[in-house]
Amino acid sequence: MATSIVVMITPGYIIIGADSKRMIIDAEKNLVVNQTVCKIRSVKNYCYAAAGFVASASTSFSADSIVQMHLQNQVKVEKALRLIQRDLKNALRKELMYQKKFQPRQHIKTLEMKENLLEVVVLSRNEQTPQAHVLGFEIVNEEKAIVKSYTSKRTAQNAKSENQFYFLGEYSGMEKYLNNRQHNTDPVSLVNQLILSQSKITPSSVGAPVALVKYNSNGVEWINQLCRN
Repeated sequence: MATSIVVMITPGYIIIGADSKRMIIDAEKNLVVNQTVCKIRSVKNYCYAAAGFVASASTSFSADSIVQMHLQNQVKVEKALRLIQRDLKNALRKELMYQKKFQPRQHIKTLEMKENLLEVVVLSRNEQTPQAHVLGFEIVNEEKAIVKSYTSKRTAQNAKSENQFYFLGEYSGMEKYLNNRQHNTDPVSLVNQLILSQSKITPSSVGAPVALVKYNSNGVEWINQLCRN
C-alpha cells in the first residue's frame, strides 16, 4: 500500500518517478513489513506503475499481474485498458467481500483508502506521441463492496502551454513543493525532488531511492539503475 508516483508530461516526453518503499500490512496479526521495491514496470513498448491496494496474499490478487497480462496480450492499448479496468474492478470487489467475511480488521484498514483504493498509470504511444492513461478505483458502497472506476488521459499536446502533472498515492508534500518552487528545474530533477519532499512528510509510507523513467517516441529510457528491466 501507500506510495508516491509522479507523472510529468512535457511537450516532447513523459517523466515518471516512484518511491521505492512498499508497506505490507496484515491488520489481523498487527504486522507491518517494509520492503524496497521497484514500482515502475515495462512490458513491450508500455510503461506502468500503481499506487494503493496493489496485492493480497490471502486471495492472490495482484494488480501488477492483471495489468501486465493485458498489455502483453492486446495489440491496441485501448482494448488493454478496458480489460484492465474491468478485471481490476472485479478483483477489488472480490477482495473487499473476502476481507469483510474473513479479515474484519484488515477490511477496516482497506476502507480507510476509500477514495484512493487503487490508481494505475499506463504510458503508451499514439503515432509516436507519448500519452499517459490513469485508471482510478474507489469504494462507493462499503456495505455492498461496490467499486467505481474512472479514467483520464493526457498527451504531449496537453503540455504545449505548460507541463502537466499526475500525482498518484501520497501527494500533499509534492503539491506544496510544486506551489512553492521559484526556480526552473530540469524535469528529471524536479520529479525526483517532488517524491523526496513527500518522503519527508510521510516517511512511514514513502521512501527513497526514487525510480525514474523517461518515456518518449522511442519508448522506455531508464534514468537510474534502481529497477532497470
